[in-house]
Amino acid sequence: DTQARGRVAVAACGEARSLCFSRVSHSAGRRFGRSVFGRLHALPTRWHAEHPTGEVAVAFGRGERGFRSLLGLLVFSVFPTLLELSLSVTILRRRFASHALGLVALGTFS
Repeated sequence: DTQARGRVAVAACGEARSLCFSRVSHSAGRRFGRSVFGRLHALPTRWHAEHPTGEVAVAFGRGERGFRSLLGLLVFSVFPTLLELSLSVTILRRRFASHALGLVALGTFS
């Protein structure tokens, strides 16, 4: 019974995270898409004549999906890891008044 509650809690937290992040992700994706579209639109006519519309559209879609994927990776993996590392190093340095322990924590992480 406790295990089932734990699974439900984990699933609920994952859904809440996705709900909160989706607004940010879509907003950033739209800004990125508008920027890329503006750059594509500014290219010379010759460039557009040499590149089929379908290929450009597929590349555009892949680029936007890749951008959202990288954004999610940064927000949910890289930034929390860097935050945890910086907090750990700070706590070790202050608690034990030793820069060496902070360096050991950094070295262990590397």
